[in-house]
Amino acid sequence: MFLRRVLVVLLPVLSFFYAFRSPIATDEYAVKAMFVYNFTKYFDWSHIESKNDFVISVYGNSTINKYLKEISLRKSINGKNIVIKTIYSASEAIGSQIVFIPENESAILSNLVENSELKSVVLIAEEKNGIKKGGHLNLITIDGKMRFELNETALNRDGINFSKDLVVLAIKSY
Repeated sequence: MFLRRVLVVLLPVLSFFYAFRSPIATDEYAVKAMFVYNFTKYFDWSHIESKNDFVISVYGNSTINKYLKEISLRKSINGKNIVIKTIYSASEAIGSQIVFIPENESAILSNLVENSELKSVVLIAEEKNGIKKGGHLNLITIDGKMRFELNETALNRDGINFSKDLVVLAIKSY
């Protein structure tokens, strides 16, 4: 009986505090995963063979994997199944359409950019120098909101066709 009274009093109080908790860091990766998925709508994927899956690779371990896998269960891209791969080398990225490079793995970005077999792969980074290192898109947080930079020069250099709407949506374009 005592336990029941305690629960009746504490439950609403705990619910109140839970409602005003600060966002968990992993929520940021849910937003980033949606950005990655939504970016696919702005690129020409006609070069992908009809029988192949759409492959999004994540370099190293990242919380974004979980959210991308959840998206892959519910969505498709141009009628293709989405496959999420974790990779640990540039050569494993071959066959991917997108590679996401987490901030803690940003040292690999220049190797991915220089690999001639990955010229048609969209490289998405999440660090302040991602564009300077040759990444195509760079996710950044400004005033608590997710934004992205676009490297038009690198996309054109690599022969990746994209919608000009992406330029309008980007916070900065290089």
